[in-house]
Parts: sequence; C-alpha cells; structure tokens
Amino acid sequence: GGREVAQVSDAKPLTIPRGGIVTQVGAQPGEMVQPGQLLLEITDYDAPLVRVAWPAEMPGPAHEVGVALASDGAKAVRARLVGAAPTADPVTRLPAYLYRAERGWRGARPGAAVVVSVPDRGSPAHGVVVPDRAVVQWEGLAWVYLQRGVGHFGRVRITTDRPVPGGFLAADGIAPGDTIVVTGAEQLLSEEFRARVTVGDEPGE
Repeated sequence: GGREVAQVSDAKPLTIPRGGIVTQVGAQPGEMVQPGQLLLEITDYDAPLVRVAWPAEMPGPAHEVGVALASDGAKAVRARLVGAAPTADPVTRLPAYLYRAERGWRGARPGAAVVVSVPDRGSPAHGVVVPDRAVVQWEGLAWVYLQRGVGHFGRVRITTDRPVPGGFLAADGIAPGDTIVVTGAEQLLSEEFRARVTVGDEPGE
C-alpha cells in the first residue's frame, strides 16, 4: 500500500509507505529517466536520524542519548542507538554512530548541529577491548582466537553488543593479559575446519 507520488511511462505507479517533505526532485514531468536515477526524495522528519561523533576517551556509545538543537533551549529528545555510521565524522574524524530520535522537533533538518547529552550509566563497563579486525564470524556468531602457547591457539566466542571505537568490549571469555590474534584470524578459522574435514574423510572414519 501507500500513496501514489509518481508515474513512469506505463510502469507501476510509485508509492511511499509514509508521508514526508519533498527535499529533492531528480526528474521533471515528461523527462527521460535512466534506471536507478533519483526521481523524488521525500524526508520524514517525524523521527530524525542523528549522527554522533563519539569521543575516544569514553568507553563506547551509549544505547540512549538526548539530542537537541545547538541553537535551541528546548528539552532534549530521547534517541536510541541504531548502529555505527558507515564513515567517520567528517569534522572531528572520530568514529560516528547513528541514533534514531523518538520524535521530531522544530528545526530538525539535514546538517543541523545538535547538542548530545549522555545519561548516567551508573557503574562503568568492564571488559577487554577486542579489535574488530580480530573478530571472525562462524555460524552467525562472533569469535576470536587466543594464543594458548607457542604455535597453539584456541577459538573463543564473544558478544558484539557493546561497540567501542575500533572494536568491541568483551566481558566474558577473555581476560586482561590474554594474547588475541589480530592478523591471520580468518586463516586460523580456515585451517581449523580444513583439519576437521581431512580427519573425517580418512578411510575407516
């Protein structure tokens, strides 16, 4: 369903699932268009997406923050963490995270500067920072390899629900002082399962 907003030749009419404000027009009536060309951009300001540059000295992005226009004294609007932004903040070059505000506010437009407030998290989070380059995926779970001795490594499952700049904060399975394999973790995973296949294919198995 949705309201019809455009018609291209005899193709199925274009619809949108929700309302918004037209912020860009990529084609005019009667104009020839190309596959993939932007026709109409409609922005919904009822629940703005906010990009927040997260300070490196803080333990990781909060799951919830308050946002308000830098030029406005209005009460902050609650926003929840969506995930890491695809690129770093263009001004500070710090890791950036996206937050979805629970409602819009006056003056909420692309590029508008906002002030972010972080609620008290209580006790500080504890754990070991695992570089994202050390994490391998297998069966939908996240793992890292720890060095158990000279030439010996063990695979340990970790959770990735607490992202920090450059990686994740792991509370279980890893202790301070453990040696984590950062370069070559994918190769270790391949070697581990290649050895399992080889053993299973031997005659008599």
